[in-house]
Formats: sequence, structure tokens, C-alpha cells
Amino acid sequence: MKHFSIKIGLYFLTILLILSGLYLFGHASKDNSASKIRFSYFEDAKGHMEFSGIESAVLKGEFVQVNDGNFTFGRSHSAFWIRILPEDAVSLKEYIALFCPNIQNVRLYIPTETGYDVHYSGWANSFIRDDEGLTYPVFRLDPNIRGEKPIYMRIESCYSHNYTLEFYSQKELNQVWITEFCLNSFFFGMLITVVIINLIIFYKLKNKTCLAFSLCVLLLTLNQGCSYGMYNLILPAHSYLLMSLSIEIGLLFIISVIVFFIIFSDIKTRSKLYYRCLLLSIAACLLGFPICLVDKVAANLYSHLLTIIIPSFILYLFFKMYRTDHHNQLFLIGWGLTILLYAGAMLVCEGIIQIGFSTFHLPTELIVMLTVSMLFTVAITERARRLQLESQQMQQQYQAASERIKWTETALLQTQIKPHFLYNTLTAIEQLCETDSQKAQGAIADFAAFLRSNIDFSTETQLIRIEQELSNVKHYLSLEQMRFEERLKVVYDIQAGGFLVPPLVVQPMVENAVRHGVTKRPEGGTITISILDTPADYVITVTDDGVGFDPDSDTWAGKYHIGIDNARERMRRQCGGALHIDSKIGVGTVVTMSIPKRENV
Repeated sequence: MKHFSIKIGLYFLTILLILSGLYLFGHASKDNSASKIRFSYFEDAKGHMEFSGIESAVLKGEFVQVNDGNFTFGRSHSAFWIRILPEDAVSLKEYIALFCPNIQNVRLYIPTETGYDVHYSGWANSFIRDDEGLTYPVFRLDPNIRGEKPIYMRIESCYSHNYTLEFYSQKELNQVWITEFCLNSFFFGMLITVVIINLIIFYKLKNKTCLAFSLCVLLLTLNQGCSYGMYNLILPAHSYLLMSLSIEIGLLFIISVIVFFIIFSDIKTRSKLYYRCLLLSIAACLLGFPICLVDKVAANLYSHLLTIIIPSFILYLFFKMYRTDHHNQLFLIGWGLTILLYAGAMLVCEGIIQIGFSTFHLPTELIVMLTVSMLFTVAITERARRLQLESQQMQQQYQAASERIKWTETALLQTQIKPHFLYNTLTAIEQLCETDSQKAQGAIADFAAFLRSNIDFSTETQLIRIEQELSNVKHYLSLEQMRFEERLKVVYDIQAGGFLVPPLVVQPMVENAVRHGVTKRPEGGTITISILDTPADYVITVTDDGVGFDPDSDTWAGKYHIGIDNARERMRRQCGGALHIDSKIGVGTVVTMSIPKRENV
């Protein structure tokens, strides 16, 4: 993460240097001739005055003189007329610009030899606008009659009345256009990049937080496209639809921020009170939509208040919940800068801060937005990295749990195998204590060793050496021979050793041979235990010459099937082995267990 943050920081620094260079390029050679021009304005409170009534207002002295081309009327329902009177013909340049990207309606009256020509701009005039096609209104002046008569401009907007009038030569306009295009391309390109990155993270991690943040940035991009007049540049004929919905898009953005925080913080489970407060905030945002239908100016003020109050409340919750978590400090910084940005935007709309190409919009607001986007990009990337690590850890835990379940199932299968001869063995030992104490001591030793092995093996989930399994079998058979004496004979044919087997897998086969094989015959029989070493497998065989059985009969299914299936399943799971039974009534039974050598590494 450290190296990644350094790369992001260098990338961000590079962008700032480029932006600074573009800014200097756009303004280095600009010559301000506005000092030789007299500006005045008239406020048309009802918005009904036409151009024919202008001269009357001038004669009555209703126009208010101002020192320069900066007009900060704030939020108002009024229309404003601006009178521009140069001292001489050379005071004006080739172009006049009104810097206010989201201006609603602009009519410019340029003097001609016969009167005045009318030109249109603003998003409300998107179908008839005839300006130079920048993000804000720029009009070409007639070089033949400049300076002879005053220029008039009628402006109205439901968003804000804060304007800066500037004059450009052709060279300056080209530089400004390049600067505008590059700066906006950088800004909106980075926002779209953030959206794409978070969508990719959502696709890979299936994390709803990334999807919610993508929606936030997408709505922010649409909203800032209205504020910066981007749709005047890229969609001039259709900017009316998007620009007229600027407030509604802003309200949707605030709602998406609330939803993002609810998902990110899981506030519903942390605090029911704060969760209800956030739901009330969403309801407050929804209330803004009917206000937009009634009064756009009031709705604009209402939405600006929400963009300060709600993010401030979220910042408070963020700080309260994550102040000790250094992973979320970038989110805190980003939220703080966002609040400052929207507070500044509100001050601009109220006319407290003047807005201009070189004062607030580009060198301040745009840089802050880029900073916020970079902070959130780094924060989201770091969060995604941590989520990915957590996902990998959870996957490892899941695999470990699955493996543990498998071994637990194996242990449960082992615990199903119980010694059925406990009562008979204890009775036989009791009788030996009365008749042959020395044999009784040996029997007790075998019995203790057998029980210890069964208890140890019942909790053992790993493979054991075949010698350990054979030792347990021998203890068991010694106890059974104590009971059945000459009726039970045992033969060992051990030709291999040193390999691994599941615990308690041979002993149950021997027990079946004793209980259900040779002891069912009055004269008894012989059990042969052999271990062979073949090229591919170790083969363990338990053979008895007892009564035998029919593998297809119900008796087989009831008496022998469960224990043998347990042994077969454990061999398959633990060492890839196989178990096969061949039995014939009156002849006996052969149990063959094969353990692949490739599994015994």
C-alpha cells in the first residue's frame, strides 16, 4: 500500500503541474482592457422589461454603476440588464464572455448600423443559441462598430446571479478554449476512472460498498457537468434537459451518499437512532423534488443547505465511528474537503464570493474536486485491498474448516466402532483371577493395552504405522483366545511393514472374523492375517475358515455392512485405499485391503 500511495501521490502531483501549466498558458498573455469600460446594471424584479424600455431606464438613472465586470447579485428571481459602454473603439476586443457556466438565459444586444442584433446563449436557449460554443457564453463582437454604442445583456438564472464579464482577443480565446477543454477532460476523465475502478472491484469482490460509491461518483459527475457547463460543450443541442435537472441530480447525489455511508458503516446494526436519522435525511432530500416543481430558486437554496448539513452529519458519524481507525483517515479528509467545497459553492450562489475564470471556479473548486477524487480513489483502493485480504483469509479459514469437517467425519466413523466383547472379557478375567492369577495379569495387561489403543485411535485423525495397528489387533486376539482357547487359532504372515494405514481399520475386520466367522462353528477355526508388498500396493488380507455368508442377503446388510462401510470410507478418504470382501457360506470369508504406494509417501 505504501508504494501504491507514493505512485498515486506522484500521479496526482503530475496532474496538478499540468493543470497549473494549462492555467498559466490560458492567462499569461491576457491583457485586461475592462478598466476602460464602464459597467452598470438594472434589476428587473418582475422580469418583464423588454429591450425597448432600456433607454427609458437609462434616462431615469435606474442603472447602477459598478467598478468592473464582476457582478454578485446572489440568489434571485429577478432578471438583470447589464450595460457595457467602452470609452473608445479600441477598448473592446474581438469577444465578450460572461463567465457563469450554468447560466439559464442570456440575450446579448450588439449594436449595428441600423440598430441592435440579438444573440442567445444559456441552457434554456440550447436550440437557438448562437455563441462560440464554450462551457459559458462567449460572443463575437462586430469589429466595424465596436465602441460606438453601448452593449446590453439580459441575464436570468434560477441557480445564481454571479457573473464575470471578460473580453478576449482571438489568441486569448484559443488559449482559454484549450485550457477549458483540457481541464474539464482531466477532471471528468478522473471521475469516470474512479467509477470504472469501483465497478471492477465490485465485479471481483461482490462488495456492495464499491457499487454504492460508483453510483455516488457517477451522480457527482452528472451534477458537476451541470455546474461546469460541460453539456454546453459536448451536447449543445440537448443541454437543456440535463442542465434544467441540475438540482434534482444534486438531490439524487446526496441520497446516494447517504446510501453509501449506510452500506459502508453498517450503521443499521451499530445504531438504530443514527440509522433513523439517515432515513429522515433521505426523506428530506425527496422533499426537494416537489419544491423544484414549484420554485427552482428556493429548491436551489434548499439543496445547498442539504449538501452542507447532511455531509456534516455523516462526517460527525464517520469521525465518531472511525477516529481510531487509521485506514479510514483518507475518508475523513475527503469528507471534510467535500463539505468545504459545497460551503464555498453556497457562498458563491449567495453572492458572498465572486466567481470568475481566474478566482474561484478553476484554480480552487476544480483542484479541490480533483483532490477529493484522488483521496477517495486511494481510500477505496486500500479498502478493496483489505477486503481482498479478508476474503482470502476467509477462504483459507473455509478450506481449513472443510478439512476439519472431513477429519471430524472420519473420527466420527471411527467412534462408531466399539468393542463388543467388553462384558465377556471382564467376566473371563474375573474367572482367571480365581483359577490362574498369572494368566489373569497377562489378560489385564492385554485388555489395558487394547483399551488404550482404541481410546487413542478414536481421536486420531492422521495415519498410523501398520505396526501400531497390528499391535492393537494382537492385543484383541489375545483376549479372544483367552475366552475361546483352542477354538480360535491365529496365523500371521507378515511380509511387509513400515507403511501407513488409517487407525482401527484392520481390527474391525478381525473382530468380524472372530464374532461372525470361526466362533460360529462348534469346532472353531483359524484366522490368517497376511501383509504383502506388491509393485503398486500394500495388500492386507484377513482370512477366516468360518461359516461365511451371502453378501447379497439381508443378514449381510444388517450385521456387517455398517462397520465395513465405515472402514472402506476411511481408507478412501485418508489413503486412497480400497476394501474388497469375498465370502462363501460354509467356506469362509476373505477381506482384502489395498493401500496404494503413491499415497504412502
